Amino acid sequence: MEKKDITKSCQSIALFCAIAGLIVNILMLSCSGVPLSVPLGIFGIAFAILCKDEYGKMTKKGRTALILAIIALVFGFLLYYLTLITTTTMADPVKSKQVLEMLKTIKDQMPAEMQDMFANAGIPLE
Repeated sequence: MEKKDITKSCQSIALFCAIAGLIVNILMLSCSGVPLSVPLGIFGIAFAILCKDEYGKMTKKGRTALILAIIALVFGFLLYYLTLITTTTMADPVKSKQVLEMLKTIKDQMPAEMQDMFANAGIPLE
């Protein structure tokens, strides 16, 4: 296999991992509690670093994949952190009661038309 073929393969894999990481992050998919965008972002960064042309410089597609993979990785860690915070907050009986009271207050302040819209969509507000 030539260097050019390997570079094209690395570019494609890196871009796929980066874009898949962003999509998975938007869908909030996780595996064993860790967002899938974290390993996809790591693989995207690794393959993007390997995307060098014959002169040893990173290609444009490789740079794009690197940037997207870093964004996916950062958002993945952010999602993981927010999941941990939410889980620990709702596990505490005092804080969970406060959160539920706050949600009830928001529901009570919501216009009746919006409450009907949620009820018609099958989304319980209680």
